[in-house]
Amino acid sequence: TLCGGLYSLNRTKNKFEHIELEVSVSDQKVNDIISQNEMLFVATDFGIYQLIRKKVVSHMSIQSGLPHNVIKSLYKDSRGKIWIGTTNNQLT
Repeated sequence: TLCGGLYSLNRTKNKFEHIELEVSVSDQKVNDIISQNEMLFVATDFGIYQLIRKKVVSHMSIQSGLPHNVIKSLYKDSRGKIWIGTTNNQLT
């Protein structure tokens, strides 16, 4: 979404509910989403968020070793390895 964050469909209520990625960043731009088993990886302009059951369990950024905070794309290859594309054309 463009500065709208992440939403999940609540099938019981038949409505979308906002998922908070980080309290200090109210308008998260979600660039890409990929799933692996029960986890979601969410690429944003502030790094990658790892969610389990709609709760953030990890946040990866430059401080944790990424080459850039702006993550434009995620790709899971046939071996299950997740590749990260950044704004400065780096692939990790």
